[in-house]
Amino acid sequence: GPMAHPVRPDSYIAMDNFYTATVYCKGAEVIRMYQTLLGRDGFRKGMDLYFKRHDGGAVSCDDFRAAMADANDRDLSLFEEWYLQPGTPQVQVRSAWDAAAKTYTLTVSQNVGAGQAHLPEDKRRERPMLIPVVVGLLDRATGKELVPSK
Repeated sequence: GPMAHPVRPDSYIAMDNFYTATVYCKGAEVIRMYQTLLGRDGFRKGMDLYFKRHDGGAVSCDDFRAAMADANDRDLSLFEEWYLQPGTPQVQVRSAWDAAAKTYTLTVSQNVGAGQAHLPEDKRRERPMLIPVVVGLLDRATGKELVPSK
């Protein structure tokens, strides 16, 4: 819809027009995804480095991503799409348990243009977005994890 804009738009009318619900909600989800991908300890290392580098200074989304990447020796460049792309992808999840083979299959797909239909063609940016997922398999009888989620 009309609130589907990038966290870091190319331009804005006024700075007070920049801080929208989209920036806060989508920005919070991006931060949560960093923690999912890096784990709590890795996320904490990234936060420590971020504050060490930038405490009291003006920062950007790229500064935060760089601190997370550098603290964990990870390439997080694919997260830039979350900052540049309007909207959020619609995610579809399908799962299947094969009792005979004792295998669980999880298929996740995304429709990245779903939140951009209202935009003119030249403003659309429909590239796949990195979405970290954590899966835990639970024992039906006990509710305990069969394989620890990572």
